[in-house]
Amino acid sequence: MRGRATTVFPVESVALSAPVPQLPHHNPTAKLYWPEEGRKSKVDILQKVYEMAMKDEEGKVKHHVPELVWSRMFKETSTSNIRRALGIDDAETGRRIFYINVFRELLPITKLSGDEFLG
Repeated sequence: MRGRATTVFPVESVALSAPVPQLPHHNPTAKLYWPEEGRKSKVDILQKVYEMAMKDEEGKVKHHVPELVWSRMFKETSTSNIRRALGIDDAETGRRIFYINVFRELLPITKLSGDEFLG
């Protein structure tokens, strides 16, 4: 998966693999991205989604939510810090910060069909 300044790839780590069930499609996957600093973090958003999923008795949500295994925000990588170090006048405009989130890999939507796809 790729987006604007987003890269997702498999993780090979004993420490991060430990909490993930050893099933073929449950391998840890890292998402590296540079969102704007003012945006709500994925961790905060997912916390709300997890709260909603816990109430989902039919399984329409809870089986389709990425499971966060590990997350880190690297404050020292703020683009405003980099711009100030380079002497750029308007260092604060559009500042971004580097994040790494590790999730349990979801089954790709392209592999779902029938009721599994609709559920």
